[in-house]
Amino acid sequence: MMRPSLTTSFAAAAACLFVAASAAAEAKPKANPPVAADAKLDCNAFETAAKELFSKGSYGASLKQAEAAAKCTGTNAMATIAATAACKIKNSDRARYWSAHVEGAQLQGVVQACLSAKIVLSASSAATSDCKALADAGRTRFSEGNYSAALSSFEAAMTCDPKQKLEALAGIAACKINSKVKAASWAARSSDGNYNKIVQACAQAGIELPAPPAPAKTK
Repeated sequence: MMRPSLTTSFAAAAACLFVAASAAAEAKPKANPPVAADAKLDCNAFETAAKELFSKGSYGASLKQAEAAAKCTGTNAMATIAATAACKIKNSDRARYWSAHVEGAQLQGVVQACLSAKIVLSASSAATSDCKALADAGRTRFSEGNYSAALSSFEAAMTCDPKQKLEALAGIAACKINSKVKAASWAARSSDGNYNKIVQACAQAGIELPAPPAPAKTK
């Protein structure tokens, strides 16, 4: 019987080692695949933060959290808050972007918030908003003594429809909240009769406005 050569023995040993190593590699548990970073984000936390910040008037921070929530969830569930917050900070680009994802009654609220910030989202959105309703809301708030809200509604109504003649009411509301700058601004846009009404209302509030300009002399 012939003895195996050294070469044959080494080859056999190497083969055995390879088989053993392969078996060990297969038996070793494989590492878990990496988890996507977005999967670790707490989407609900973003949404909660956006709502809380919005209620506190931190609209810029609320917008950031709402957009983070949208990126996290891949939905537009926070579009209303994002659009309204963008209007509040007068960011027209973000307001128009997010308002495009808002529908129904919620869109009307966004439109009104943007009009109050002098932002017209689009010709169609301005047309769909009820400009007369804004004026009526202003009159109701004015009669209730809520002059700040009334002024916002009057300004939104005139932005929505410049043909509405609400300058006198806006000016008087501004006097009532001691806003001399806005009172003077609306007085300057009013007719002589309405100018005097604003001047009188401001005088009662301790605000002095300049006398109306003298009418131009006719030759």
